[in-house]
Amino acid sequence: MTFLQHCQCIKAGCFGLTPVQFIEEHCQLRAGNGYLTVTHRRPDKLAFLQTFGEQAQTISISPQDLAREGAPQARQVADRWHLLKNIGDALERMMYRHIPLIRLVASELSPKKSPDPEPSVPAASLRRPERLKQQTHKKRHQRWTEVMAQHNKGCSFREISRITGLSRVTVSRWVRSGTFPEMSTRPPKRGLLDPWREWLKEQRESGNYNASRIWREIVARGFTGSETIVRDTVAKWRKGWNPPVTTAVRLPSVSRVSRWLMPWRITRDEENYASRFISLMCEKEPELKIAQQLALEFYRILKTQNKSQLSSWFTRVHESGSAEFRRVAVGMEADAAAICETISSRWSNGVVEGHVNRLKMLKRQMYGRAGFELLRQRVMSPLA
Repeated sequence: MTFLQHCQCIKAGCFGLTPVQFIEEHCQLRAGNGYLTVTHRRPDKLAFLQTFGEQAQTISISPQDLAREGAPQARQVADRWHLLKNIGDALERMMYRHIPLIRLVASELSPKKSPDPEPSVPAASLRRPERLKQQTHKKRHQRWTEVMAQHNKGCSFREISRITGLSRVTVSRWVRSGTFPEMSTRPPKRGLLDPWREWLKEQRESGNYNASRIWREIVARGFTGSETIVRDTVAKWRKGWNPPVTTAVRLPSVSRVSRWLMPWRITRDEENYASRFISLMCEKEPELKIAQQLALEFYRILKTQNKSQLSSWFTRVHESGSAEFRRVAVGMEADAAAICETISSRWSNGVVEGHVNRLKMLKRQMYGRAGFELLRQRVMSPLA
């Protein structure tokens, strides 16, 4: 018997739902073709939940999504995760205006370059990934040049998007940044030959260009790589290339920097670099320091359940001068009652969000082609 047959043979138990708290999330089963609902405990068909909602007039807690008409007497509770996500999105939109600052801070935190620049690698000697990277960079620069040229002619973002084939969001970010949006980079990985760089330098200066001899000698010293790696290095010597003395500039992406502005989202392995990066960046741009403080204040309001500070937080946001945060604050003020319930209440639909992620995972496992009954069995089955 297959796994799916096991799931289909399992009988569904009774749904012991209590009509007091009604936490739900609607997921579209197929585009334009029916919906299903995941509840805090067990899922079932939307028709059942609709009947349940009509009969149960004692529902007291409900999320904001599609519940006002079905349960008007229930208290609306906003989702904590989405509230913090809105703050993070505002920071990310703000950082797109400060791409030159990101590049400046990244260059200052990178090791200083040597005064004598090393000759670059000839294009013919580059490997395929390096050539593709250069081609991608060149193509990206050409598209950025075209976008800026159309913008200087007075074209709108919509017109530029239609001409270039780029999305309006991308066009807007590129124009507002004012500089070429370099791709984020990471420091190069430590190579197998790095521990022997000084010894290889001595061999080169002494005129030893015999790759086979160098490989045999370096293997005797403990090198574990192949002879091909040594041959490629010696071939670059013959073409007059010198290895870079310092590592490349570590240019983090905009989304990564915006995440660093929220300390609770910094991972342990990047904590040291992220703290130095944000400290220097906020020192150069006071607006980012204010934005970081606003994000931390809202996080503390949620953490300490101090809803009395919410109105003063809205006031500070409007006084900050940040258009991105003001836009978020306007939306939050419209749902202030639900946000206050979120701050003071112990209820959260975080469990439901987890079930929704699990439901999407099960759908993708079956390539989105499973019928409702099989999908329902897999969601409810202890085997899934």
